[in-house]
Amino acid sequence: MKHFAMLGLIAIALMATPAMAGNTGMKDAAGNKLRIGCKSAGCTVQAKAKGGKWKTVEQTEGGSDNFKALVTKYKGQGYK
Repeated sequence: MKHFAMLGLIAIALMATPAMAGNTGMKDAAGNKLRIGCKSAGCTVQAKAKGGKWKTVEQTEGGSDNFKALVTKYKGQGYK
């Protein structure tokens, strides 16, 4: 009986945990770098020109759907 109670608590804890959306890094032909970091709280896109510093380019709502949309958007702009 204790095992069932413990399994029930673990299942509830896993359901309450928000899913992580994802993180990725990309680079274009000119050597510019891009980082996309998404959590359930929000997505941040940072870019770095060759030899430059990282700066925030875009911030959106979080979630895996927004992460996938950002990856598709920047792949369309030539980032790999």
